[in-house]
Amino acid sequence: MSFFRLNLLLTYACLHIFALWSCQPDTPSTTTSKTFFSVPDFVADQTQFLQQQKIQLDKQLHINQQKEQQHIVQPNWEKELALFANTDINKAAWRDSYQKDSNFVVQDSLWHIDYTARDPHLRTQKISIQRHQQNLHSLSIHNQVNNLFYSLDERLAYQPNKGYQIVSVQNIVLLKADTLRLDAQFVK
Repeated sequence: MSFFRLNLLLTYACLHIFALWSCQPDTPSTTTSKTFFSVPDFVADQTQFLQQQKIQLDKQLHINQQKEQQHIVQPNWEKELALFANTDINKAAWRDSYQKDSNFVVQDSLWHIDYTARDPHLRTQKISIQRHQQNLHSLSIHNQVNNLFYSLDERLAYQPNKGYQIVSVQNIVLLKADTLRLDAQFVK
């Protein structure tokens, strides 16, 4: 990996961590009963499944105009799925902060469930789930951070047995916007 890519990735990681800590309101970390779909629990189950099945990973990373491909034989699934696992809207203080809407799509036999933030300052703005019978068909997450120095628009998509995608655009005051796209495919 070139110095430029490594430096860009480290910068992206540091800014992402900064955004996570700086833009969240202080809330208790304890959760009560689950009001909404638990993304962390789902990711924990998927992590265990992927490890047990010895699933490999093909990744394509696009940072601005540069592209890199990678095949990982033994992925660290907790690390790979960390952005998904960190999406938890079941904190007690957020019980009334999300609105649930659901409908059934007859032609696809899918339940479509959306959890939409009522507060534009919450990091997780929307979680969309599609279920076929009791199985999760797809999960998508829209995270957004805006403050005086930094903005982040992040779209996460996960499909069991197929893979996941992360698209992130971050703007830092006085710097050019950075775009990151990660496409990951599961390989048996």
